[in-house]
Amino acid sequence: MSTTALCVIVAGEPDEREATMANSGQSRSVTQIEADLRASRARLANTIDQLAFRAQPKEIVRREKASARQKFMEATHTPSGELRVERIAAVLAAVSAVFIAAGLLRRHSG
Repeated sequence: MSTTALCVIVAGEPDEREATMANSGQSRSVTQIEADLRASRARLANTIDQLAFRAQPKEIVRREKASARQKFMEATHTPSGELRVERIAAVLAAVSAVFIAAGLLRRHSG
């Protein structure tokens, strides 16, 4: 496996210098290869840190809450920010109907 291929696997897309060197057939010195490996390791460590942060339960809950808040705002407000009264009224009517039906069932059952 060539060094360029190793950098591609570890770090994702090769940078311009790596692509130019791979295409021109130039050989790199040990120092350049070691520097590239250190840079690739640093990028990989940063990526792992970001993934570990995103996988934390508190971060997942925060993202889900933000997503739910955004969906609620989109459902209850127009793009200009005004309340969608007809949607809110429909939801309140449905909730009221459920509570009334539950109360009637409870009343008849005992």
